[in-house]
Amino acid sequence: FWVCASPLRVLILPFSAKVSRRPKKPTPSLKFATFNCFSLRNKVHQVLEMMLDFEIDVAGLTETWLMENEWAVESEFQEYGFKIVSMPRAGRRGGGVAIVLREGLTIKVPKRMKHFKTLEYVYATIQGIGVVPTTLAVVYSSPTK
Repeated sequence: FWVCASPLRVLILPFSAKVSRRPKKPTPSLKFATFNCFSLRNKVHQVLEMMLDFEIDVAGLTETWLMENEWAVESEFQEYGFKIVSMPRAGRRGGGVAIVLREGLTIKVPKRMKHFKTLEYVYATIQGIGVVPTTLAVVYSSPTK
């Protein structure tokens, strides 16, 4: 279902990550969401509020507009128990993608990722205790490219 919190657009996607191959045990799930931030710097608290209110485990962010080494944004997420992996747009303003995940989950980002002229992306494998490793990709294509 869609949840709108102007100017932040949000899509919450139901997704189950199987935890056990034994059919008798309950299967916990991870909650995924995607946010088109249109600049994350001034919306960190809105993103955090949505993630906490809806108990979102992993979020893909587009149009973060972050630069390399923006420690203030990273520390705000850490303060609330989340990690962020950001891939800023290279060479010009705007764009950028990121993955945010709650504590207790680990993320493995490949050391080398191919560069595309028309796409910005980050992909990683997310793992946790009892969680089947899940690969997530966040892809953004700017309408002005």
